[in-house]
Amino acid sequence: MNHDEAVIVEYEFEASTGDPRATAEFVALEQTLEVPRAIVDEHGLGDWVGEIAELHPASPETDGRPRARVRYRAELTHHSVIPLLNLLIGNVSIVRGVRIVDLELPAGVLASFRGPRSGIEGIRAKLAVPLRPLLATALKPRGASDETLARVAGEFARGGGDLIKDDHNLADRSVSAFRDRISRVRDSVRANGSTLYCAHFAPRREEFEAALTAVEEEEIDGVLVEPFLLGLDTTRWLAERFSGIVLAHPAATGSLYVNPGQGIDVGVLLGTLFRLCGVDGSVFPHAGGRFDLSEAECSAIADRLRRPLAQIAPAWPLPAGGMQYERIGELVEFYGRDAMLLIGGALLRDEAPLAKSTERFREAIERATR
Repeated sequence: MNHDEAVIVEYEFEASTGDPRATAEFVALEQTLEVPRAIVDEHGLGDWVGEIAELHPASPETDGRPRARVRYRAELTHHSVIPLLNLLIGNVSIVRGVRIVDLELPAGVLASFRGPRSGIEGIRAKLAVPLRPLLATALKPRGASDETLARVAGEFARGGGDLIKDDHNLADRSVSAFRDRISRVRDSVRANGSTLYCAHFAPRREEFEAALTAVEEEEIDGVLVEPFLLGLDTTRWLAERFSGIVLAHPAATGSLYVNPGQGIDVGVLLGTLFRLCGVDGSVFPHAGGRFDLSEAECSAIADRLRRPLAQIAPAWPLPAGGMQYERIGELVEFYGRDAMLLIGGALLRDEAPLAKSTERFREAIERATR
């Protein structure tokens, strides 16, 4: 195996899986050839089986769980999203007590992915905001009329907000209804400021082309998608086909990482893999809000979205989930300048009118950045 062109996956095992080496050998075989070892030997296919690169015993740093780094031939990915995911965690996702905690992709595989089209630098250029963190919000509440939603979006734009996205539960019964709603929101936003608007893209499969045409013809700045509902490879296709911004929402991903003994590390999933599929920003709940991700997990997501990764541009972390005005300074210190703070309910519930509240939040971000 050419080690310079290998995919390296680090797995963590629960004690219940038994001997760590035996578990690692099982994973390495199951994820590649999925046949008894005798058949591998009979046909001389040993070079195609995953290779155990390192085995680390349980330690306090891993909460008492052993880890193994498994090296796979890059050819097994076919330089494509679906075979890559199948290689990483296809069959072993059904095995209790196995979790991916790290992923290293070789240059040859990374070269097959374009990654974010706009990313951090592109969105900053669109907004002419070169330094500070950005202020974003979600367009809500669900059930409000299109006129009300457009007014809310306009007020946020008038207050100087940077980006407004549809809430991920906003959907439309038809492409014509989708076109009507997003055009109203667009008009209201552009009449009141330079805010970017991302519409929730969730059509039925047979309406994909028509919905994307509507987004393009109405000159909407971007779309919000749920990669685990839409499909990671469909997300990649959309990001390559569409010239605007693509933001990712983590809906339906939680079962892969909330259980520490199963699935895939949240940073690898919402950071590396989402970025690989071309999203310009990834939404996730910040620690201490409505959900229970830890600060370490939030830091890992942000790091994987922004760290150097071959030719793939850095993407925006969008921490969200019940962020309050009083936490702005803390959020800016934690994430630094290259983050988009997604403030939802706190803006809508503020005693001041929405435009004034937006201005107040933006000014707090500016003060915290100085």
